Amino acid sequence: MQENLRTGTIDKKMKTGDKMPIISFYFAKKGLLLALFMVH
Repeated sequence: MQENLRTGTIDKKMKTGDKMPIISFYFAKKGLLLALFMVH
């Protein structure tokens, strides 16, 4: 039972870890577009 719980938390961490780079990348892209827009 404890092993299952441990792997479950690791899976959750992996899933959120996979989502985070996508979100930061998305905001970085948005920030870049905004910066370009401000320059023009």
